[in-house]
Amino acid sequence: IDPHYFPKTDLLWASPSCTHHSQAQGKKRVFQPDMFGDNLPNEAAERSRATMLDVPRFAEVHRYRAILVENVVEVTKWVLFPAWLQMMHDLGYEHRIISLNSMHAQLHGLPAPQSRDRVYIIFWRKGSPKPDLERVVRPQAWCPSCGEMVSAMQAFKPGRKVGKYRSQYLYRCPRVSCRNSVVEPGWLPASSIIDWSLPGTRIGDRSRPLAEKTR
Repeated sequence: IDPHYFPKTDLLWASPSCTHHSQAQGKKRVFQPDMFGDNLPNEAAERSRATMLDVPRFAEVHRYRAILVENVVEVTKWVLFPAWLQMMHDLGYEHRIISLNSMHAQLHGLPAPQSRDRVYIIFWRKGSPKPDLERVVRPQAWCPSCGEMVSAMQAFKPGRKVGKYRSQYLYRCPRVSCRNSVVEPGWLPASSIIDWSLPGTRIGDRSRPLAEKTR
């Protein structure tokens, strides 16, 4: 679609399709299969990957003051990701990539009762003030060694700058008195949003079993 059809805004929040991306040597990899494990046909996969390119297409027309792109962590392994970033730089943007699990998104209220790793690629116009993103990745955590709540800091494993919680990074206490002990930020269980008063049937008690793909 022609970006001119959309009104001009200061901010663009983009969530491109995260299902299909291509890697080097021409190999295709499904980073996030659909709900039922089915794969898209090649033409649909190409359209899915192309939604990432809508970001520079729209930015070229509307010259947003800031852009936030949300996607799965694996998008940073996309063979065209460096070129995609270069396109945004050529359009006059600086950027930062942050990794954040939804269960640690505490800045503006309670986090999500769900573990979901994501990367957020934030762009701002060159010459504009750099956005304060550090507090976004500093959730509150209890440090047993210090005996108090602290603003935990991300600690990536050697050679890593982006990744998933526990696999590529942990949280540590910012105090040197405890030698930056590993801490666990506060989180909410799924039970916190379940309405236990609603009647239901256990899956094992169903008279008609669920379809295999649904299970």
